[in-house]
Amino acid sequence: MQKTYGPKAVCQSVGISQRQLGYWGMIGVIKPMKQMHGAKVFNRYTEEDVETLKKVKKLIEEGFFVSKAAEKINKLKEALSAPSSGMPSLEQNGTHSQENGHRSLSSSLYLEVRLAEELAKLKQQPFPLACMAIQVLFPSFIKLPHLKNEILLKLSLKLGSMLKASEVISYKKDSIFLWLMPNRTIEQARLLSGEVKEMIEGSEWDFQDKRFKLQAAFGFSDSNTPPRKEGNLLTAAEGELLGQGLRRNRLVQ
Repeated sequence: MQKTYGPKAVCQSVGISQRQLGYWGMIGVIKPMKQMHGAKVFNRYTEEDVETLKKVKKLIEEGFFVSKAAEKINKLKEALSAPSSGMPSLEQNGTHSQENGHRSLSSSLYLEVRLAEELAKLKQQPFPLACMAIQVLFPSFIKLPHLKNEILLKLSLKLGSMLKASEVISYKKDSIFLWLMPNRTIEQARLLSGEVKEMIEGSEWDFQDKRFKLQAAFGFSDSNTPPRKEGNLLTAAEGELLGQGLRRNRLVQ
């Protein structure tokens, strides 16, 4: 059986706080194992996890942002491992990667980290920065979660193929994708949404001898959007999307 370690032991070995450990796990540097003890769930870490954390800590000490250190380590892991099926998971953490021409989804926390980095750069040198929220709407008779997730996985591959090099896309919940777009204006984001809408709504799907199509709704924000209280570009784009009063019974649960 593979030996694993608890958070306290890992933090002592790596020289980081438990808060840092949890944060780095959330942005996909590592993916701890889950162990159940009664009603509680505990994280457990392997030797490989510990070594990865040490490498990330060293990169940060050399001056890398946390997200860049995570990206560098993940690219190294991908180069050392055999290619997978190319199908990103909607629960995938970590940075986006290039695989068979597709960019995979990023974790929501990594998206937030990238936004913070772009806003910091924006203070030094002005450039366009936009965000687009995309919501996929299903017919009300489609209730099977595995069918919805299968369709969303296929759509995520297509969305990933539309990303520019500096862009990040993440799946949140309720069939909402958040797309951060450095060096695109809000007008360019709205123009791109036409292509995305055509991609999502242009295909027919089969289920129990029924053929159906999806619908898509969009929300937008940019660096000129006045921030709401405790909000940012991501929440502003999502807020515009949800403010359209979409029918909840059409959404992926």
